[in-house]
Amino acid sequence: MILLLSLAFAEELVPIEGKASLVRAADGGGVYYPLSPGEGLDFTVYGPVELNVEARQRLITADAPIDQVTVSAQGDGMHILTIQVEAEADATGTIMDGVGGVPSTKDTAHITVPAGEHTFTLAYDEGATPLLLKVSTEQDMVRPEAELPQPEVTEPEPEPEVAEPEPEPEVAEPETEPEFEIEFMEPEPAPILPNEVDLGEPAPPKEPSLAIGVRVGLGNARAGNRASLYLGGELQKPLSDVWALSVRLGRYGIGLDADVPIQPAIGQYDGVTQNITWSTRVRQLDLGAQYSTALGAGFRGYVQPGVVGYHATRVDGEERVRGAALGLGLAFGLAIDVGPGTLPVELAFNTGRRSFGNEAATGGDARESLSVARLNLAWTMSF
Repeated sequence: MILLLSLAFAEELVPIEGKASLVRAADGGGVYYPLSPGEGLDFTVYGPVELNVEARQRLITADAPIDQVTVSAQGDGMHILTIQVEAEADATGTIMDGVGGVPSTKDTAHITVPAGEHTFTLAYDEGATPLLLKVSTEQDMVRPEAELPQPEVTEPEPEPEVAEPEPEPEVAEPETEPEFEIEFMEPEPAPILPNEVDLGEPAPPKEPSLAIGVRVGLGNARAGNRASLYLGGELQKPLSDVWALSVRLGRYGIGLDADVPIQPAIGQYDGVTQNITWSTRVRQLDLGAQYSTALGAGFRGYVQPGVVGYHATRVDGEERVRGAALGLGLAFGLAIDVGPGTLPVELAFNTGRRSFGNEAATGGDARESLSVARLNLAWTMSF
């Protein structure tokens, strides 16, 4: 309730020059004033008073990339504070003016102005994205008495005068203008409004972190005729807003249970088959580079190519044959923000071959396929 009252009585400052734009946003909107690169907005301020500065970026679309820009807050021409404007697009927001666009979420800075009349300036310091700015205060600014409206005093009507001989006309003396005392002050070497920033600059951008997750998948192996179940974990290191390094470690199986026709012996009838049953247990290590892009609020599409290392064990009755192999991997997916983590859903392919001591039709070693196509479901969290 106290917060609602304080917002209701906030006074919004109007720049000396500038056209207003109406902004609707999820985190609060109102009247903002556009600011283009290389321009500035000037406000006349009477201290002591605390100012609240809200800054938003004007984006072309909700999917447009957001670059960090800076605004210089100045008092009477002296630099006070650098305001960094870097936020997220508000997909539900609108800018109701001739230019249009989508507003970003707001970045806020607080500045305290000392007593007296000052010119407060917001100058576009660095960047290329158009901005929208609002300056307000929840305090009453005390203006000089000369600017306060003076009550009108109605003088009583004079009583009718008795006609007397007209005196000689008097020469009216010219009215003297009021004298104002002008005091010139020597500029101080220190900047105006020193140490007046109460809440400091906006927090710097969050550094890339680690993402850890678990993954389960179900697919079809090229060399088997039974479903292949995959279980594993993932470690991901973001390198930028769109690129990340991914390391996955998991295991899956390839199973075969089939009746295979064989060449009958002399004198036997055709149609003789032999039942072949074996399984291959595969440990898989993926090293990939993931590229992702935003598809909307809470959704990101990604593609991840990479190299795959295998350690496979063929189990055929009591016989076990082990070996290593290399291959390639490719995954396409959609990452969905769910609560404190992310839910990736992807279609993955991996290739590779390994010899397990079987003889090929040509007489050499048969290199059997370790390739699998599967649908994966994962859960990851960032730290």
